[in-house]
Amino acid sequence: MPARLQPSEARIKVSAITADAITPSSRFRVRQHTQALADYGIDVTEHLPLIGKNATLPGFLGRARPAAVVPILAPFIAAKVLARVPGVICSYRSDLTWLQRELVNAAYTFEGLLKRPVIFDVDDAIWLTRQFIPRIAGQVDCVIAGNSFIADWFSRHCADVHVIPTAVDTDRFAPASQCRAAEYFAVGWTGSSSTLKYLLALEPALARFLAVAPRAELRVLCDRRPEFRIIPPDRVRYYSWTPQNEASTVAAFDVGLMPLEDVDWSRGKCSFKMLQYMAVGIPTVVSPVGMNQEILRMAEVGIGARSDDDWTQSLLALYADKALGCRMGRAGRLLACERFAVPVVSHQLAALFKSYA
Repeated sequence: MPARLQPSEARIKVSAITADAITPSSRFRVRQHTQALADYGIDVTEHLPLIGKNATLPGFLGRARPAAVVPILAPFIAAKVLARVPGVICSYRSDLTWLQRELVNAAYTFEGLLKRPVIFDVDDAIWLTRQFIPRIAGQVDCVIAGNSFIADWFSRHCADVHVIPTAVDTDRFAPASQCRAAEYFAVGWTGSSSTLKYLLALEPALARFLAVAPRAELRVLCDRRPEFRIIPPDRVRYYSWTPQNEASTVAAFDVGLMPLEDVDWSRGKCSFKMLQYMAVGIPTVVSPVGMNQEILRMAEVGIGARSDDDWTQSLLALYADKALGCRMGRAGRLLACERFAVPVVSHQLAALFKSYA
C-alpha cells in the first residue's frame, strides 16, 4: 500500500475529467476517492462539463425520434463537445489526467489533447457501442479497468492496464441490524431506469415466488416506477431514487437481485449492485455472468441463477431459511470490506497515480 505523504514530498495534482454530477461512474469511481487520495498527497480537481455528457434534449424533444429533431440535435451535440474544452485546458494545470470514460458519447473529440500522462478509467464494455474507443486506448498512457473482462480487451490496445474495482462505501452502505426479524421478506432491486429491462425480464419468476410466499414483497429503488404486467401492484413497493435514500433503502432489503443477460455487454458490468447488497449484509441472487461469477467464487455471498426456475427456487430457499441468508450476508459484508471498500481501492489508485507522477 502506498505510504502517506511525507513532509518533504510534493503534492501530486490530478485533473479528473468526469461525465456530470450524478452519473454513477463519476460518483463511485472518482468522486468518492478524492478525500482519501488527498490524505496520500494527491489533490484531485474534478472538471464537470457545463452540459452533462449524458444530458438529453428537454421535455418531449428528448423523447422524439432523432431524425425528427436533427435541426436541434446537431447544435446540442456540438454544445456538449464545446463544454469539454475547459476541462481539457485545465488538465494542463495538473501532473496527470484521470479520464473517466470518453469525453463525448457520440465520437472521438479532444482526448488526444489532454495533458499527459492520461489514465483512462473504464467500467463498462464501451467498445461495443463506440467504434472510436480503440483510438483513445492507443493514445492514453494507462487504462484502469473495472473488471478482468474489460482489462483483457484493453490489453490489446494499451501496454499498461490495471484492474481496479468500483469501490463501495462500506460506512454508508452498512447493515441496518443483525438479521432482524420482520413481518415481511423484502426482495429488493436497485438501479437506473436504463437497466429496468433486466428486472422486468425476471417478472414471471418473481410472480411465481410471490404467489407462494405470502410474507414477501418486491421493493424497487429506481428513478422510474416499473410497469409490471403480472405481479399485483400491492406486492410491489416503489422508492424514488435519491442520493440521500439509496443506502438506507438498500439496507432494508432482505435479499438483493442483480439479473443480467449472458452477453458481452453484461460481462463488462462491474457488479456494483451486488457489492452494495453485500456491503449492507444481505444475501444476493444474481446472474452468474462476468464479475458476478467471480465474486460468487470468492465466498458464499449469494446464489447464481440462470433460468426462471433458478430464480424462483433461490428466493424460496432464502425465504424459508433465515439462517442461510444471515450467513451469506455476513460473508458478503466481510468480503466487501476486505476487497471492495473505499479505503482499499483508494490505496490502489494512490499507488498507481504515484507511479505516473
